[in-house]
Amino acid sequence: MSKYPRLEDFRDCLLSYLKDQKQFLQENIDVSNLMSDDEKIENGLLIVNAIVQRRNGDEYELSFERNLTKVRPGDEVELVANNGAKAKATVIENQLETMVVQYDGDLQQSNYYRIVVNSVVLLDPLIKLLETIEAGQPGAFFLKLLANIAEPERSEDSSVIYDESDWSITKLNDEQKNICKAALQCPSLYCIQGPPGTGKTDVLGVIARALNLSGKNVVVLAKTHHAVNNALNKIRQLCTNAPISKIGSKLKSEELSKSIRIYEKYYQYQKAYRKRMSYITKYGDVVGMTLQSAIINLGLLHTSFRPDVILVDEASQLTLAESSVLGVFGACSVIFFGDDKQMPPIFHEKQQHDDLSVSIFSHIISLYPTYEGRLCVTYRMNEEITKIVSQHFYEPYGEKIVASDFSKERKLLLNGNHPDSRINEILASEKSVVEIDVSKNYNWEDYNPEEATFIASVTEYVLSLGMNTKDIAIVTPYRRQVLSIRKELRERLGANIPQVDTVERLQGQDVDFVIISFSVTSEEFYKNNIAFLLNRNRLNVMISRAKKKVLLVKSKQIELGL
Repeated sequence: MSKYPRLEDFRDCLLSYLKDQKQFLQENIDVSNLMSDDEKIENGLLIVNAIVQRRNGDEYELSFERNLTKVRPGDEVELVANNGAKAKATVIENQLETMVVQYDGDLQQSNYYRIVVNSVVLLDPLIKLLETIEAGQPGAFFLKLLANIAEPERSEDSSVIYDESDWSITKLNDEQKNICKAALQCPSLYCIQGPPGTGKTDVLGVIARALNLSGKNVVVLAKTHHAVNNALNKIRQLCTNAPISKIGSKLKSEELSKSIRIYEKYYQYQKAYRKRMSYITKYGDVVGMTLQSAIINLGLLHTSFRPDVILVDEASQLTLAESSVLGVFGACSVIFFGDDKQMPPIFHEKQQHDDLSVSIFSHIISLYPTYEGRLCVTYRMNEEITKIVSQHFYEPYGEKIVASDFSKERKLLLNGNHPDSRINEILASEKSVVEIDVSKNYNWEDYNPEEATFIASVTEYVLSLGMNTKDIAIVTPYRRQVLSIRKELRERLGANIPQVDTVERLQGQDVDFVIISFSVTSEEFYKNNIAFLLNRNRLNVMISRAKKKVLLVKSKQIELGL
C-alpha cells in the first residue's frame, strides 16, 4: 500500500526534496566564496590556467593541468579571463584534463581562464516541469506508478510483434530472447537488470530494432553523452536504414557512427522530423539525448515529436527525483536498462539517508518485481573473475551470474624477464585476480607515488611484450592518484598511454587487463574513508571491467575479502 494518499502528496515530497537539494548546493557555494584559491582548488571548486584547445560553434574545449572538480553536464561555471572579463558557461562534459562548455560569446585562445564552480546545479527546469504534473495532466500516470498509487499496465494495442526468425533475435541466448519478448509487450514500465558483460546493450539494440520496424518513435535517454552514444551506435548496427539522430554537442558526439545525424539544437531536429512526416515512411524515428536535454526539449517545450517508447540506459545512475518527470514526455512505455549492483546516483551528503535518495531503477524493482527481467550470462569475464564478481556482489542478494562458453577460458599469461621479479610473477600467474602491496611509506592518502611508479612499470612492460594500450585500463578511487599515474606513464610512454581514470568514468567499458590502485596506506585516512573504499558497487565496477586479469595494488590493511 502506498504511503502517499494522493498523486499531489508524492509530487510535493519530490519538489521539497529538489528544493532542499538546491538550497544545500547554494550553502556549499556560500562557504566556498570564503576560501582561498588554494583551498578552492583542493576542494574541487576552481581550475586555473585553462586554455581553449578547440571550438565548434558555441562549444569550447578547455584544457588544464589540474582538475579536482566534480561538476556534471548541465551545471554552470564561471569563466574568468586573465583580463578580468567574466562569462557564464554550461558544462557539457567534465574530464580530468579537459572540460567542454557551451558559451554564446567568444573565448579567446590567447587568454588563460579560471573556471569557477560557483553556480547551483541546473535544477530549475526539473522543478518547473515537475510542478506541472497533476491529476489528468501529462506525466500523472507515471508519477502514480512511482508513488505505488496505480499499477503498471500492458497494452495489447501498443505491443510489438516479436519475430523469432529476425536475424537480430536469433543471435540472442534464451534469457535475452525472453526479456525482449516481455519488453516488446510495451508495459507501462519495465526494468532489465544487466550485470557486467551480460549483453544489456545488445538487448537494447534488438528492442529498438523491433520498435523501429513497427513504425514506433523511440527516444534513448541516459545520464551521460557517452552512454547515449554507445546505445545509438548499437542501434545503428541493427537498424541500417532507420533515421537515427542525436540531440547534443558535436564535441561530445565524435564517437558516434558517421551515419547518425547530430543536431546541436532541438529545433533543427524538429524541422527535419516534420519534413520526414510529410511523406510516408515505414520506420519510426530513433533519437538520443541526455536526460537534462530531454527535460527541456521534450518536457518544457511544446513540440510535434512525441516518443512511443523511451529506452533509458544506465538507469541505475539516475535518481528517482530527476526521473520522475519521464511520463511528461508522452511515451506509452518506459524501459529501463541498468544494474543496481553497479554505480549508484550521486546524492548530496545532507540527503544521502533520505528515503527519496534512491535510483529510479532500484525504486521500480522494489515496487514491481514482476516487471523486471534479469540477465545472468556474461560474455566478458573469464570464469575465475565471474565467480568472484558473482559471489561477492550478486549472490548475497539472491542473484548469480555465470561465464559463457565464449568467455570463460580467457587468460592473460605473459612470460618475460623484467628486473622486478614481482612483475614477472604477476604476469605469469595462472590466477586472474592478483593482489600486491608495493608501498613502504604508510602515510599516503588519496595520492600514492609508490603505487603510481609500480603501475607505470607494469604497464610499460606489458606494452613492450605486445599488449595494446586499448586493452589496458587503470582505475583508482581518487582524482589526485589518476593525475599521478598519468604523469608517470607520460614520462615513460609519451602521449600514447592507456586509459587512466576514476571508476565513475569506466562503467560500461571492458578491457583485457585492469589495474586498480587503491592509493591509501594511512591508517587514519583509511578508517575515515573505509565506506568509500570498500563500497561494493564501486568494487564491482572496477573488477568487472576485466576480461582476463585484475591486478589489485593496495596496502595489506585494505581487506577486500575477495
